[in-house]
Amino acid sequence: MRFGTFSYNQARPWASERQAFEELLAQIELTERLGFDEAWFAEHHHSDYGLLASPNLIIAALARRTERLRFGNLVNALPLYDPMRLAEECAILDILTGGRLNVGLGRGVPKDDMKHRLDRDTAQARFEEGIEILMRAWTGETFSFSGKAWGYEEISCRPQPLQKPHPPIYYGATSPDSPAMVARKGWNLALSRQPLANCAKAISTYRAERAKHSNLSGKGDAIMVRDIYVADTDEQAWREAVPELTRFWQLATENFWRGDTVTGDDLARLTERYV
Repeated sequence: MRFGTFSYNQARPWASERQAFEELLAQIELTERLGFDEAWFAEHHHSDYGLLASPNLIIAALARRTERLRFGNLVNALPLYDPMRLAEECAILDILTGGRLNVGLGRGVPKDDMKHRLDRDTAQARFEEGIEILMRAWTGETFSFSGKAWGYEEISCRPQPLQKPHPPIYYGATSPDSPAMVARKGWNLALSRQPLANCAKAISTYRAERAKHSNLSGKGDAIMVRDIYVADTDEQAWREAVPELTRFWQLATENFWRGDTVTGDDLARLTERYV
């Protein structure tokens, strides 16, 4: 079992954005000294929910400030990227980190699709074609591509990733059909804040599907995001953590900071879709 962190770098009215980023970098450096294995970052756009519009820049900043931690963006929102540009960027990050890069892939969130004037079909086409382009780019070949969303002529990815055939792929799964699909593609499974029963079912489906195929790449990792707070007693943990958890979910639901304070009374309402 490995332990890591998952950072959003949410906005705080009393802290400048510069302070927020400086504290984030210092925090991740501390986790390496404390023995954590990985640091993941959540890409979000246009809101206080997460200031990490480009987590790959954070990974670049940490590449030479750490020696052991593996890094990943959960997820690179493919519909918002030129896939060849992303392929090159990830290759550079893999080199800068000495082969410590994980690549999280996903469609992103519908709110961002709408803000970028992408309808669902267009976003899905960009996602599907983007994955195909990434895989071809990381082979090192020169290729042409013509699709609904993207097109290239005699193009190649330079540089190439350090890890072969490419950095490990993690897919952020939310729908019930996703775990089996992720398994068949040889990717690793990433699960967010879902009930533990849902996570157990998803991991079981994922591993059962992988067992049907003998030629899959990757290690078949399954990772979960959970909220954890350590205190001397359960009572202290609930007293100290609940207001912060409630603020997280308020930002997740409304995208912008509302109100000076929040209480645990709203936590059930804000998290009901995950129960």
